[in-house]
Amino acid sequence: MVGAHNSLWSRMKEIFPDCIVIKCICHSLDLVAKKACDKNVPRDLFELLRGIPAYFSHSGLRQSLYKDYWQIRNPGKSCDIKFPFKPLANTRWLSLGDVIRRILDHWDILLDWLKQQPGSFTDGNVGRLVRYLENPFFRGWTIFLCQHISDIEDVNKKFQQSSADIPGAIRSLVSFKEKLRLRLFVKNSVGTFTKRKEPSLGGDILQYIMNLSNSDAKAIEKFKNDLDGFLTTVWDELELRTDTNLEILMKIHMLSPKNIFADKVIMDEIPTALMSAYTKDRELQLQIQRQYETLKVDQTLFSETLDLEDEVKKCQPETFWSKLLDYELENQEEEYIELSKFALACLSLPLSSAFVERIFSQCAYIKDKYSNRMINSTLTAILYLKSNPDLKKPGCCKNLKVTSDMRARMNATMYEKPTQDDSEDTFFEICEILRTEPKSNGHD
Repeated sequence: MVGAHNSLWSRMKEIFPDCIVIKCICHSLDLVAKKACDKNVPRDLFELLRGIPAYFSHSGLRQSLYKDYWQIRNPGKSCDIKFPFKPLANTRWLSLGDVIRRILDHWDILLDWLKQQPGSFTDGNVGRLVRYLENPFFRGWTIFLCQHISDIEDVNKKFQQSSADIPGAIRSLVSFKEKLRLRLFVKNSVGTFTKRKEPSLGGDILQYIMNLSNSDAKAIEKFKNDLDGFLTTVWDELELRTDTNLEILMKIHMLSPKNIFADKVIMDEIPTALMSAYTKDRELQLQIQRQYETLKVDQTLFSETLDLEDEVKKCQPETFWSKLLDYELENQEEEYIELSKFALACLSLPLSSAFVERIFSQCAYIKDKYSNRMINSTLTAILYLKSNPDLKKPGCCKNLKVTSDMRARMNATMYEKPTQDDSEDTFFEICEILRTEPKSNGHD
């Protein structure tokens, strides 16, 4: 799709030389973890991670017996915990971390319970699972992966949110890369980074390695080298898959009011890398740059003029630029109109395809084999209700107040069969009324 040679991206680049590709960060982080695991983690460990959920998945009796055994080993504790029954999903981003945490939390009890099951001393499935759980290096790998996969998951979750905090998500990604750099490299006297002889693996895994005194010294050394290789692969993949995205996203981040109205504004921080993709008109580019340079004005005036609920510095970027553009259009002013359009175009760039993937999943749930004759206008209406956060607030459906405008629409013409486009327009008009209608304590 976005390869350098003979891909959709390379062919688009031939037609539009100034276009820019922004890869899905969630997918990129998932590939980072997957590549590091494929290259460094033993294959038998993944057989363990898949084998334990598979052993329980087809037998409710086994799950019930294990829960009873866990309750006996933990008297007085609540059973409201995550049991190791969740399978490893290949199509879900970073589902590996949750599976590892569940198995690691039950490691000792799970091993003792499996030893009591038929076939625990044979070469069958149960016997293999017992040998894997008895392997001290497999447990070390799960401790190590639990920590580092969780770090990647934390960053991924920030980008997956429906209303993601873009500046916060970018900061978390930058912070994660910097923390990983300090684990692998050390800064020398001339300001460059060199590879550490022994990377900082983390306190939990180092303490575990110190307790492996009965294991072979060569096996321990190989284990530490494999852990080092995992972190190195993560760093290399991050540099390969997120470096270009970060450069662009950091520039877009400077369009937030908090940065624009800071005490010191660096004029080069406007995302000029996107200028050529937005327009090739040199005069328009200079006009946007001039508007950006003159934008730093009295913040109080902006709050009053744009009718902002919060201070300008606390305002969300898309809210600020949308209100500024509306104000310019309503008052027929052109002081910041081109800059507002450019800023909104930059902010509309998708950080990830998580929202689109979520819509696809919702489509599959709504229009299933029992509702396969559902027309597109109905599907669009349901998706709009499910994906619009403003319409999920209290007072939308359950506590809906019938307004005078809604009653006026309920007349003889409402039974006329509209076209598909008309029905969609009417639906979105009603949704707009629901969002803008003032709240009332009673019926009109």
